[in-house]
Amino acid sequence: MQANGNDPSGTEGFIQLTDIHPAAQPTRFTG
Repeated sequence: MQANGNDPSGTEGFIQLTDIHPAAQPTRFTG
């Protein structure tokens, strides 16, 4: 499950967070 798809290796822990809060994806990760 890749939230952004830009840095799946560095956002490994972030993806888990976005999995619960998809709205936080564009908020904290804008690219």
